Amino acid sequence: PRESRRARRRARAAFTTSDGVELEVARASPTTTAPTPTSRRAPLVFVHGSYHAAWCYEEHFAGYFNARGRETTSVSLRGHGASGTTPGAATAGTLASHARDVGEVVRSARGDEDEGPAPVVFGHSFGGLVAQKMVADGDVEVSGLGLLASVPPSGNGEMVKRFLKRDLWASLKITYAFITKAFGTNPRLCRECFFSPSLSDEDVARFAAKINASSELRMLDLKALKEELPVQKPRSFPCKSSEVSLRI
Repeated sequence: PRESRRARRRARAAFTTSDGVELEVARASPTTTAPTPTSRRAPLVFVHGSYHAAWCYEEHFAGYFNARGRETTSVSLRGHGASGTTPGAATAGTLASHARDVGEVVRSARGDEDEGPAPVVFGHSFGGLVAQKMVADGDVEVSGLGLLASVPPSGNGEMVKRFLKRDLWASLKITYAFITKAFGTNPRLCRECFFSPSLSDEDVARFAAKINASSELRMLDLKALKEELPVQKPRSFPCKSSEVSLRI
């Protein structure tokens, strides 16, 4: 609905990290009848993948869950969307620094009083790897972790090898697109990399323009990333809430 979209835009603001970088966050409250404090449902935090920003969750995800009683927070990682960057950095961050940033946003999403269920965190692609690292570090309590076409804890190396064996030409084309960010100005290539054949040409062109404007820097240095992998399995899942399932 238009009203809920306007409400989400009004909630867009900056979150300042512990090292002083401002991150773009979009927060929205439930559009259904507010639950009582004792029945508050776990808030949701969304982490995007490469070349995207908070907008990709605000398009459909946030409104869908707001209408079902969930508070939502979509974050743009540093160097993406309207978020700031680390002065002098050649890439947006490291796996560890992105995980720290997301952890701080997750902690803020729960509220200052630290009451009620901890957030459920969702991550897509490399955002999923960042979310896994955040949970593995064990510094932030969460109620659950949702991985959407996520990079696995070992990284995307083996996955790329499988793609190359399956279809060499398609793999080379996609690799070229990600290295050059060509999908930001080529809607046809953007569709091949991110979207289904059923999405309208108008929407693909609109999203390609958003993707093109969403990243000043590469999210990660993939060579340096190897030194941070694999992400270790958490010794214990930092979850105290009984609500792990979204139950919608």
